[in-house]
Amino acid sequence: MKKKAVFLDIDGTLLLRDGTMPESAKEALARATERGHEMVLCTGRSPSQLSPVMSLANFDGVVASAGAYGTRQGSLLWRETLDGSHTKQLVDYFHENQMPYFLQTERALCSDTRSTEEIKAAFEDLGRTWDEVKALFGLMVTSEDPGATEGVEKCCYFRCRKDAAVVQRELGSYFQVVDSSYKLTRFCDGEIMKAGVNKATGISRYLEAAGIDREDCIAFGDGPNDIEMLEYAHTGVCMGNGTDRTKAVADLVCGRIDEDGLYNAFLGLGLI
Repeated sequence: MKKKAVFLDIDGTLLLRDGTMPESAKEALARATERGHEMVLCTGRSPSQLSPVMSLANFDGVVASAGAYGTRQGSLLWRETLDGSHTKQLVDYFHENQMPYFLQTERALCSDTRSTEEIKAAFEDLGRTWDEVKALFGLMVTSEDPGATEGVEKCCYFRCRKDAAVVQRELGSYFQVVDSSYKLTRFCDGEIMKAGVNKATGISRYLEAAGIDREDCIAFGDGPNDIEMLEYAHTGVCMGNGTDRTKAVADLVCGRIDEDGLYNAFLGLGLI
């Protein structure tokens, strides 16, 4: 088989809710790598959150912050950030609407004290300890003036009483607002990127840098921020535990993450 570039979402695709990777998924990644295929993380997580995942398998590259950041073989390919005025606009909006949030940068997550405490409480409601939250989030910085944070690639917000379409309308066309792929609360949780930046644009940039044709691109995902990449990839695969909207755009729907779905999909596609 010709070499394929396989782009993999993390939460709900590679990792279970408790942050562990199924042994069958580890085996699938290892065997596909041995056969010469290129394994690439394609995630909404920021670069600062990737170390625990990178230690679980050998990945050739990363598309992080939902397409705003990309590396291959340890070299930075691109990085997109919000301009300062729009970062301040976001933070002001979160404060006005009493929405806990965090800003994603290359080196850390940044927020204010109130947001950090509310996010901590939400995870505790899910039965997760603060140590587990810190392991998931990586370095978290509390700032007295988060609106002045530089190098923001993306952000997440929680406990919003407005759905994503309303947030999008109120923030304007500079941003792209999507439902969160990691639902944390019973309210509306979401993710915000610069308009025109998403996992699909990240994959396109990565393929060009790697010299790999789009027809040799396979993508796996499960959530709302995976929709563009599944539509863009030559073969888009949604996990069985994915959302109905994500399944609808996929070329294939495989088994659930907790039922060896990734391994069996790799087998069926001839990657292993």
